[in-house]
Amino acid sequence: MNRDVDLDEEEESSRSRSSAHGRRSGSGGRGDHGGNNGAGGGNRKLAIIGGTVGVVVLALIAYFVTRPSGNPANGAVADPTSASQNKTNQTTPSAGPMASANATSGAAANASSSPSSAASGPAATGAASVDIARVHAAVFNASGVSQRALMIKNAMVKDGFALATVGGNMTKTAVTKVYYPSTRADSAAAVAKALAIPTANLTQSNTYTEVTVVIGTDWTTGDTYPAG
Repeated sequence: MNRDVDLDEEEESSRSRSSAHGRRSGSGGRGDHGGNNGAGGGNRKLAIIGGTVGVVVLALIAYFVTRPSGNPANGAVADPTSASQNKTNQTTPSAGPMASANATSGAAANASSSPSSAASGPAATGAASVDIARVHAAVFNASGVSQRALMIKNAMVKDGFALATVGGNMTKTAVTKVYYPSTRADSAAAVAKALAIPTANLTQSNTYTEVTVVIGTDWTTGDTYPAG
């Protein structure tokens, strides 16, 4: 009777130990599995974060590489004011052709009047500024009339040409002339003005060293040139 009780107690104790061992094993298994699950979840989170950061970095690099510079030509920023002024200059009619036409007509007018100006130049420019008392002038007689050079010389001295002289007689010539070197154009103009000799009768010549009046057959009487 006692042996059966002892056997029953031992079996009960054995079942209790087996049950406790099973519970411990199950508990341990579940703990290990939960730990593994926790570690796996942490790794996935780190992988997601790393992937996100990588995508952001690549996006930033792509943006800076492909971003337009905003300045297609040497970094110069277009000036809207300058562009507006250029447009105004292009659309404003130019006054060039009219100004050119005026300049051309003015030049033509000056050219057309130049011959008469050149002909009257010595008398117009030199006569007013010359000190006639210091003008050296020689008078030659080519008129065929005796003492004609002396008569004109005296008239000149009376008019203020104190240094006028008689040069002598020459072969007859038809037209009265006033010859002068290139440095005495103003003096020749003063003499021609005093004697009323036209400027067309003035001739520059290097043959003469001073103003030289040659009385021709067209001036045989009087103190002033008849045609003048």
